[in-house]
Amino acid sequence: MATHRQSHAFPRASHAPSAGGQSSNARYLEKKREVEGVMALEQATEDLLKRLEGMSDDIEVMAQAAAVHGSVMAHWSHVFRLAGLFLDRSQAAHGVATSEADLPTGEEEAGQQLIRISIDALQQTTQDS
Repeated sequence: MATHRQSHAFPRASHAPSAGGQSSNARYLEKKREVEGVMALEQATEDLLKRLEGMSDDIEVMAQAAAVHGSVMAHWSHVFRLAGLFLDRSQAAHGVATSEADLPTGEEEAGQQLIRISIDALQQTTQDS
Protein backbone atom coordinates (compact mmCIF):
# COMPACT_ATOMS: atom_id res chain seq x y z
CA MET A 1 0.00 0.00 0.00
CA ALA A 2 1.26 3.39 -1.02
CA THR A 3 1.33 6.05 1.56
CA HIS A 4 0.90 9.67 0.69
CA ARG A 5 3.34 12.00 2.12
CA GLN A 6 2.32 15.48 3.23
CA SER A 7 3.32 18.45 1.03
CA HIS A 8 5.71 21.05 2.33
CA ALA A 9 4.35 23.76 -0.05
CA PHE A 10 2.20 26.60 1.27
CA PRO A 11 -1.50 26.24 0.65
CA ARG A 12 -2.76 28.17 -2.39
CA ALA A 13 -5.34 30.92 -2.13
CA SER A 14 -7.79 28.81 -4.09
CA HIS A 15 -7.51 26.15 -1.38
CA ALA A 16 -7.76 28.65 1.51
CA PRO A 17 -10.90 28.74 3.58
CA SER A 18 -13.71 31.00 2.28
CA ALA A 19 -13.79 33.18 5.42
CA GLY A 20 -10.98 35.29 3.95
CA GLY A 21 -13.19 36.13 0.96
CA GLN A 22 -15.48 38.24 3.09
CA SER A 23 -12.64 40.27 4.55
CA SER A 24 -11.09 40.88 1.13
CA ASN A 25 -14.50 41.93 -0.20
CA ALA A 26 -14.85 44.37 2.71
CA ARG A 27 -11.35 45.75 2.01
CA TYR A 28 -12.28 46.11 -1.67
CA LEU A 29 -15.45 48.07 -0.81
CA GLU A 30 -13.49 50.27 1.60
CA LYS A 31 -10.85 51.02 -1.04
CA LYS A 32 -13.57 51.67 -3.61
CA ARG A 33 -15.18 54.25 -1.28
CA GLU A 34 -11.75 55.76 -0.68
CA VAL A 35 -11.12 56.12 -4.43
CA GLU A 36 -14.58 57.64 -4.94
CA GLY A 37 -13.83 60.14 -2.16
CA VAL A 38 -10.51 61.08 -3.76
CA MET A 39 -12.23 61.51 -7.14
CA ALA A 40 -14.89 63.75 -5.56
CA LEU A 41 -12.15 65.77 -3.87
CA GLU A 42 -10.33 66.18 -7.19
CA GLN A 43 -13.55 67.38 -8.85
CA ALA A 44 -14.20 69.86 -6.04
CA THR A 45 -10.61 71.10 -6.35
CA GLU A 46 -11.02 71.62 -10.11
CA ASP A 47 -14.26 73.55 -9.55
CA LEU A 48 -12.61 75.70 -6.89
CA LEU A 49 -9.67 76.37 -9.19
CA LYS A 50 -12.01 77.52 -11.98
CA ARG A 51 -13.84 79.84 -9.57
CA LEU A 52 -10.57 81.29 -8.29
CA GLU A 53 -9.33 81.87 -11.85
CA GLY A 54 -12.58 83.68 -12.63
CA MET A 55 -12.17 85.82 -9.52
CA SER A 56 -8.58 86.55 -10.55
CA ASP A 57 -9.78 87.79 -13.93
CA ASP A 58 -12.42 89.98 -12.27
CA ILE A 59 -9.86 91.42 -9.85
CA GLU A 60 -7.51 92.18 -12.73
CA VAL A 61 -10.29 94.09 -14.52
CA MET A 62 -11.07 96.00 -11.32
CA ALA A 63 -7.39 96.89 -10.88
CA GLN A 64 -7.24 98.25 -14.42
CA ALA A 65 -10.45 100.21 -13.83
CA ALA A 66 -9.00 101.64 -10.62
CA ALA A 67 -5.89 102.79 -12.50
CA VAL A 68 -8.06 104.50 -15.12
CA HIS A 69 -10.22 106.06 -12.41
CA GLY A 70 -7.12 107.34 -10.62
CA SER A 71 -5.80 108.82 -13.85
CA VAL A 72 -9.09 110.63 -14.48
CA MET A 73 -9.17 111.95 -10.91
CA ALA A 74 -5.58 113.17 -11.21
CA HIS A 75 -6.47 115.24 -14.28
CA TRP A 76 -9.49 117.05 -12.81
CA SER A 77 -7.29 119.91 -11.58
CA HIS A 78 -6.16 120.45 -15.18
CA VAL A 79 -9.78 120.50 -16.34
CA PHE A 80 -10.65 123.21 -13.81
CA ARG A 81 -7.54 125.22 -14.72
CA LEU A 82 -8.38 125.04 -18.44
CA ALA A 83 -11.99 125.97 -17.77
CA GLY A 84 -10.78 128.96 -15.75
CA LEU A 85 -8.49 130.05 -18.59
CA PHE A 86 -11.36 129.75 -21.05
CA LEU A 87 -13.60 131.80 -18.78
CA ASP A 88 -10.95 134.51 -18.37
CA ARG A 89 -10.42 134.74 -22.14
CA SER A 90 -14.13 134.73 -22.85
CA GLN A 91 -14.76 137.49 -20.29
CA ALA A 92 -11.83 139.53 -21.61
CA ALA A 93 -13.08 139.15 -25.20
CA HIS A 94 -16.56 140.35 -24.26
CA GLY A 95 -15.31 143.13 -21.98
CA VAL A 96 -16.92 141.61 -18.89
CA ALA A 97 -15.31 143.08 -15.80
CA THR A 98 -14.34 140.57 -13.17
CA SER A 99 -14.94 141.63 -9.60
CA GLU A 100 -12.18 141.24 -7.04
CA ALA A 101 -14.27 138.66 -5.21
CA ASP A 102 -14.11 136.38 -8.25
CA LEU A 103 -10.31 136.52 -8.51
CA PRO A 104 -8.23 133.85 -6.77
CA THR A 105 -6.74 135.04 -3.48
CA GLY A 106 -3.46 133.14 -3.75
CA GLU A 107 -4.42 130.97 -0.79
CA GLU A 108 -6.32 128.69 -3.12
CA GLU A 109 -4.23 126.13 -4.92
CA ALA A 110 -4.46 125.80 -8.68
CA GLY A 111 -7.42 123.64 -9.61
CA GLN A 112 -9.00 123.84 -6.19
CA GLN A 113 -11.61 126.48 -6.93
CA LEU A 114 -14.94 126.13 -8.62
CA ILE A 115 -15.74 128.37 -11.56
CA ARG A 116 -18.98 129.40 -13.17
CA ILE A 117 -19.21 129.54 -16.94
CA SER A 118 -22.06 131.54 -18.36
CA ILE A 119 -23.99 129.42 -20.86
CA ASP A 120 -25.05 132.53 -22.80
CA ALA A 121 -21.45 133.63 -23.26
CA LEU A 122 -20.45 130.13 -24.31
CA GLN A 123 -23.26 129.87 -26.86
CA GLN A 124 -22.47 133.34 -28.19
CA THR A 125 -18.80 132.39 -28.60
CA THR A 126 -19.67 129.24 -30.54
CA GLN A 127 -22.10 131.15 -32.79
CA ASP A 128 -19.47 133.83 -33.55
CA SER A 129 -16.98 131.17 -34.62
